[in-house]
This record gives sequence, structure tokens and C-alpha cells, in this order.
Amino acid sequence: MIKQVSNWKLKLFSGLVITALTATACSSGSGSNPSSSPSPASSPKATENNENANKTEKPNQDPVTIRIGTNLYNEAWENKETWAKFTADFKKKYPWITLEFIFTGMGSEVKEALNRQIAAKEPYDVFWGSTLRDFVDEGYAENLTPYIEKSPDFKAFKFKPGVIDSFQINGQQWALSRGNDAFLLFINKDIFAQRGVDLPKNNWTWDDFRKTAIALTDPGKKTWGLQDISSWELFITGVIPYSNGHTTNTRMLSKDHRTSIANSPEVLEDLQWFQDLKLKDGAALTSKLMSENKIEGDTWMTGNAAITVQPSPIIPVYNSQVKFNWDIVPLPAGTAQQKGIGFNSPMFLAKASKNKEAAWTFMKWWTTDPDAQRILQDIGGTFPATNDEKLVDAFKNAEVYSKVNKEALAIAASVTEPDMWGTVPAGDKGMTAYEGFRKAEEEGKTAYDYYPQAVEKLNKEFAEAWSKTTK
Repeated sequence: MIKQVSNWKLKLFSGLVITALTATACSSGSGSNPSSSPSPASSPKATENNENANKTEKPNQDPVTIRIGTNLYNEAWENKETWAKFTADFKKKYPWITLEFIFTGMGSEVKEALNRQIAAKEPYDVFWGSTLRDFVDEGYAENLTPYIEKSPDFKAFKFKPGVIDSFQINGQQWALSRGNDAFLLFINKDIFAQRGVDLPKNNWTWDDFRKTAIALTDPGKKTWGLQDISSWELFITGVIPYSNGHTTNTRMLSKDHRTSIANSPEVLEDLQWFQDLKLKDGAALTSKLMSENKIEGDTWMTGNAAITVQPSPIIPVYNSQVKFNWDIVPLPAGTAQQKGIGFNSPMFLAKASKNKEAAWTFMKWWTTDPDAQRILQDIGGTFPATNDEKLVDAFKNAEVYSKVNKEALAIAASVTEPDMWGTVPAGDKGMTAYEGFRKAEEEGKTAYDYYPQAVEKLNKEFAEAWSKTTK
């Protein structure tokens, strides 16, 4: 059987993007950091603070090279044209520091790379991860709070809520954000036109989504409403019960984030609703249908599926690769609210670093320097980390978004909450459990068949993980 896999990661690696899993929109622990409190973006003082946050002192410093372990490989790291502005801006402000980006691998490969370099006595100074608590509990991450406390320029920067407080545990800061984004629905406008279906409005609902997907489906012409990729189960189906008011977050977790409630009656009904849209209504181009119709590859790119779901940093890739007319729309509203999910990705100061002050200088520049933020925004690598008027306007006017529905982008940015799996102990188990529904679905199981047992097992794993966390 031909397997249609979620290939957004592969596309991110080959495009000009800065994103990955995870973090929670809520603080992982109690307490707060002064730098995470919001302030009015339009305030002249706030704007002045952001612009002055990285006024660089140029003391007589010995040259130092900091090693940055990145878990996302893409051609951009080797592309001088793409990164010339980025590295030049840092070098101009900190001429004694040289940046060396090194691909660590993904998932468990990151820790393997960290251990390998520690053993070789050439540790990374900064590294990127997709989770938080395990790197903290296992001693890979340096506590950033002391650095923040002696950095008035960093504390002056007005972060949006959730951008860095997502990486706090019991009031201590353990990581900064290297980029935040949102999942969007990407539509093939040509298929909409061929089927005589109106384009979605930005305030559409999940019921509108269902009717639209069904109306776009015409197996005789080998077109279906939805591309059936694992991102639906991995990221989107949890948003549906949240938008319907049946949960308090995008991950179908209890309010304290310690247990899954995906087995509750209301949530099961929402999960079954999506499966029925795919299978009973026949609106999704599943692996089985691909095999039967001899369709291969990325079925949205090939023009066989009208709607797909991807994170926003895929936009630069689609700008250069997609040949048909396309656009974006935000995730639909439920019966209670319109919500979305995205990535807020952690960047750590390595505990084993030999150059911690220089490494902190780089991290501070990446996250708060207006020029660095503009460059990241210009390549589609991040949404604004602040409500600062100048940076928000720069984001809205970035060339990379010139061809897409900017109102949809703005709505997505306003309703999206960061994915919390990375900050929940055993969050990877949750990801595996929710994705496991796809295999169960192929075996003919419904949401009512799969989730009760899966949740019972998952909650045991959560309980064990919470009992072992040290922070």
C-alpha cells in the first residue's frame, strides 16, 4: 500500500525556514519573569526600549567562536546569499564573536550529538531542541535567569505573552524562543474554481470546513477535498474540541496538563466527527484511495487534494515551487471560539559550554535585536515575538507574504497557541498516542474504539513522567 506521509519536515529542511516543535501557551510552572510581561505595542517608550535593547558595547574582547547545534538542516546554512545579512548584522555588532552552525540531527539524535561533543571536549555553546523538560532534567540546559537578571537590555524587550514564559519552570527561565509560527490551511484555488465552490472566509467554521471539503471532492476527476497527512491527527484534531469549548487547550489535556481527556464523551464526539468527514463522507484522499487510483507523491502539490495543513514557514517554499493558484486561510472557528496551534521552538544555552557569556550574547541578539527579528521575519522564519509596532508592520509588509491572504495570516497569529508537547513531561508519548489513531483507523477502528484504551495507557505514562521530573 502506498503510504502518504506528512512531509512538512522535509520541506522545511530544504526551504528558508526557522521552525520546529514545541512549547505551551501557559507557563510550565508558577512564577513569572519580568521580561515576559506584555505592554502596549503602541507606546513610544516600548518602541524605544525595543529599538535600544541591543545597543552594542564594543569592549576589547578576545576572539571567540561559538558552536550552535541546530536540529533543522536546510540549504540556507550554506547559502551565503540567504544568510549574508543575518551573519553580517551580528558580526557588525559583535565583531569578536564568530558563529558556527552545526546540524545535530533530530529527536534523540540531538542528545547523542551533545554527548558526543562533550566527550570530545568540544561542547556546543547553544543548541536547539524540540522539547524542554528532558533537557532541563537531564542537565543539558543552563538556567538563563541569572543572565537575564544582569541584562537590562533584555529585560527591556517587550515579548508577547507565551513567547518566552512558555520556557519557564517554577519561575526560572530555561530556554528562549528561536521562532514561533502557526499552522494554516493551504487551498488550491484552481480546484475551488473548477468545482464552483466559494473560497473560505477568514471567519469560517468547522461545519463550513466539512461542507467545503465534501463539495470539493470528485473521485471521477481524481480530486478530493483534503490531503490525508498525519499533521491532521498530530496537530489539528486537538484544536477542534478546544474551539468547541470541550477542552482548555489544543492537546486535549486536563487544566493542569497532567492527564489526557481525549476519552471524554464530548472530545470523542469531535474526534469521530473528523474521522467521519474523512471516511464516511469520503472527503480525504487516503493512502487506500491513492493506491486504488494510482496516485503518488504529495497530493496537494500534484493537484489531487484541494486543502492541506502546514506550518506557516512553508510559505517561502510554496512561493517558489507551487505552480497552481493557491492561498491560505486560518483554522476554522468552533462553536465557542476560533483557535489555532503552532510551534514556539526552544533555544538553549548549553550547560557544558565553554563560552557562556558569548553564547548568551548571541541568544539575546537572536531574540531581541530588531534587525535580527526583521531578517528572520523577512524569510518567513518567525511571527513577531513582540507587539512592537515597527516589527509588526515589518512582518505585515514582508515580501514573502505578498501573495497570500494577509488578514488570514494576522488572524492565525492572534489565535494561535504554542504546541505544549515539548514542555509536558512525556509529551512525546502523547504525540505517539494521538498519531497512533491513524494506524488504528487503517484497521477499521473508530475514535470510540481507539482512544479509551490509548488514553488509559498514556495517562499512566504521564503519571510516571511527572513523578520523575526534578524541576
